[in-house]
Amino acid sequence: MESLDRYYNPKIRREVEIFDTAFAIVIVVLFIIALLNYNFFKDVAQDWILLYGGFGLIVISFLLDLIPQLFDPGFMVFLAMAIGMSLFSATIFITIGSFFGGLVGYELGRKYGFRFICPLFERNDMEKTLNFWQKYGKFIAFLGALLPLPYFPLIFGALGMKRKEFVFWGLIPRIMSFIIFSTFVHFGITFWHGL
Repeated sequence: MESLDRYYNPKIRREVEIFDTAFAIVIVVLFIIALLNYNFFKDVAQDWILLYGGFGLIVISFLLDLIPQLFDPGFMVFLAMAIGMSLFSATIFITIGSFFGGLVGYELGRKYGFRFICPLFERNDMEKTLNFWQKYGKFIAFLGALLPLPYFPLIFGALGMKRKEFVFWGLIPRIMSFIIFSTFVHFGITFWHGL
């Protein structure tokens, strides 16, 4: 396995960690504010989705699959439904954004490789990913795409995965995951309303 030492710059990694921490704090604060002010948040979210509609969902899901983080865009189905968007529409918009976010992430990883990727991840996490990749190969892309686990198309591109393989092992299972998740949400809501 190639040594990652030459790709790590401690200064850049610290800056990325500061950004990651700030981003996480903002998300947690927004979540707490949303819980404490549910009706206000719902009204603001409803206005925002009404204003931007499906385009807003596409942009958010695009960014969630492009930028390495732990949030799965599939969970935006709940937000969209909470403000009155149909499950089918929300699933379509989220799938479109995720598809293009994954594709752009893959291409960025493919073009810029580890010198771009390494500052975004902890060294240990990157080494674990590379070890899993060597041990399980493309199956890692499949699991990351299908399950609500962190999904990092940037890494698959940097690892030199072929485009056809990424589409087959990454993008198609990602689309399937949103359809499966939305189906479970539909049946869960139907069951809940039947009680």
